[in-house]
Amino acid sequence: MSQPRVSVLNAPLPFLRPDVCFGVDASDHQEIRKLFDDYLRMYALRDDRLTTHFSEDFSGFTGGGDFLVKDRQEWIAITRQDFAQVKDPIRIELKDLAIQLLADTVAVATGFFTIHLPIKDHILSRETARLVLIFRKEPGAWKISHSSISIPYYLVRKGEVYPLKELVDRNQFLKELVVERTAQLFKANEDLRHTNEELARKMADYKQAQDALQRSEELYRSILTASPDDITITDLEGRILMASPMALKMFRASGNDKFLGRPVTDFITPSDRKRALSQIALKSQGVQTGTNEYHALRLDGGIFDIEVNSDFIRDALGSPTGIVFIVRDITERKQMEVDKANLEAINRQLQKAESLGRMAGAIAHTFNNQLAAVIGNLEMAAADLPKTEEAVKCLDAALQSAWAAAAVSGQMLTYLGQSFVERKPIDLSEACRGSLPIFRAAMPGKIVLETDLPSPGPVILANVDQLQQVLTNLITNAWEAVGEVRGTIHLAVKTVSRSEIPVANCYPTLWKPQDCAYACLELADTGCGIAGKDIENVFDPFFTSKFTGRGLGLAVVMGIVRTHAGAVAVESQLGRGSTFSVFLPLLAEVVPERPDNASQPGTLDHEGTVLLVEDEEMVRQMASAILKRLGFTVLEAKDGVQAVEVFRERHDEIRCVLCDLTMPRMDGWETLAALRKIEPYIPVVLASGYSQSQVMSGDRSDWPHVFLGKPYTLKAISEAIARAMINQKK
Repeated sequence: MSQPRVSVLNAPLPFLRPDVCFGVDASDHQEIRKLFDDYLRMYALRDDRLTTHFSEDFSGFTGGGDFLVKDRQEWIAITRQDFAQVKDPIRIELKDLAIQLLADTVAVATGFFTIHLPIKDHILSRETARLVLIFRKEPGAWKISHSSISIPYYLVRKGEVYPLKELVDRNQFLKELVVERTAQLFKANEDLRHTNEELARKMADYKQAQDALQRSEELYRSILTASPDDITITDLEGRILMASPMALKMFRASGNDKFLGRPVTDFITPSDRKRALSQIALKSQGVQTGTNEYHALRLDGGIFDIEVNSDFIRDALGSPTGIVFIVRDITERKQMEVDKANLEAINRQLQKAESLGRMAGAIAHTFNNQLAAVIGNLEMAAADLPKTEEAVKCLDAALQSAWAAAAVSGQMLTYLGQSFVERKPIDLSEACRGSLPIFRAAMPGKIVLETDLPSPGPVILANVDQLQQVLTNLITNAWEAVGEVRGTIHLAVKTVSRSEIPVANCYPTLWKPQDCAYACLELADTGCGIAGKDIENVFDPFFTSKFTGRGLGLAVVMGIVRTHAGAVAVESQLGRGSTFSVFLPLLAEVVPERPDNASQPGTLDHEGTVLLVEDEEMVRQMASAILKRLGFTVLEAKDGVQAVEVFRERHDEIRCVLCDLTMPRMDGWETLAALRKIEPYIPVVLASGYSQSQVMSGDRSDWPHVFLGKPYTLKAISEAIARAMINQKK
């Protein structure tokens, strides 16, 4: 295999070999290649003439953007912003290029290259970017109608065209800065100690030697000037005798006169002064106090964090004559520690939420698996008894309780955002208005329901049933908050801009509004209100301030709103009521509903053989009994490995496969792929206690004809097999 061609923009770009030009004649290829080379050359030279090559009907997508630009002028503005960010010429190292004719007047050029910014060792120099240019042949010449440059997304910050080096190197810089500052402090301390020893010795040995004293003073002064930290000297009572030049900058002082004669504790906040005096007293007793941190007080009233080391200055006889303080500004370091702690706390919460989500999903799956056996056996038992039997009523009651338990499982999946629903354009006002008679009939007589529903209302893309559940749960929560007293619930629908969405008490916590308008469903009550400390917990599953055993209502609201890319804001005061505002993205363009052409179950002859693959023995026995009731012959397999063996021997007689998803040795997806290798068109129904959205996501080489959620009924199995066989025929 030949090596990719490499060309540097500063040199003429070589023509491509014929085998990388697809369907382009020589003249068009030459013109397109020249236009591509001119594009790269002008882009590298930051030449504004580049914009003259853009077609009037132009679109583009940048490496750091999150939207498609569809306006030529907007793209020109982005290009000039690019040029403004990096003004000096850049170097582009082209690694490979292919030109392909898509139509008589449309061609595409795809190139891979490395960008070398005028920044030493920039991270882009180690990454490969991709440029796709689409050319349209217009009267007179080819023009660029689309440009898409892709830089690895994790390198680019919002608002940038290229990643900034200082963000990439920040942590390394901070580590090096800590090492550097520590070394400087150590050197300053060592120099100061040696200077004190030198001064003491000279004062004793050369008391009359003025020249030696002068040299010592000059050395002393140079240390004070060169030190990156403040060096302050006081008498034994803590009154300042001298402050280094760094003290002027650190404490915002205009001159040394602002320090001289004042107690050193004047520059520490009152709350820390007692501790500072205690540390000085301990040091006077010979106790090593080490490094101490205080809140320092600037002359302009500002407060900042300092780190202080201190020691006595002694004469030739070893008697203390004063105190030297080494003061370092650690405000930036403390802020970094706070930021790090906050990030770690957020990360712990995210990990906790992810862990709880996995656990809840697994619980719901196990729960649904067991309920499948319960519900299926109850249905069959009830069907075998005469309708007049008293036992049928008991079985029906048990069935209702089992389905209620299944509903709780469904609510857990909804809270986790794992429920699969169909969405369509909905007028939010009309959806609310249609439910008002039911709410007013069910609501206590002392509560008045007021509405403000514009017509027509804002249109959103949502699921009708889930929207109804959000409204029901919020209204139920409101009238429970009002209680037995007279009160009012106000329901309103409106359209708001991104800037009108509050930041405080808006959930999910990390949700950020997009640059679009939002429909707002607002529900306010005059109830008891919520304590401030409880607001952040109201959407947690089973949290309640009323009484034990309730709390999934608002959790389900949050799950539904989250899956609709929205948020909920809460305002509340104890004794004055609460307001819940649900924000959902406005549908910019209403798409007409398509007629429902989904295949119906149809008529099934209930003959032939079904291969049942299920690892749970109780569920397998129940499903086998249901299939036999429907008239099928059933072959059972306890896992995927056994299913493949049975299918290989008897695939000619098997009409359909009902397969569980989660099994040991070979799961449902692996089993499906193995069966399709033997018989590519075999109808398969995939069953699972997990949600359809969770199971049917991702890229798969083979898909089942039908998904069947657990728990399921006799009717559900019958319809699923019918749909699978009908779809297989199509």
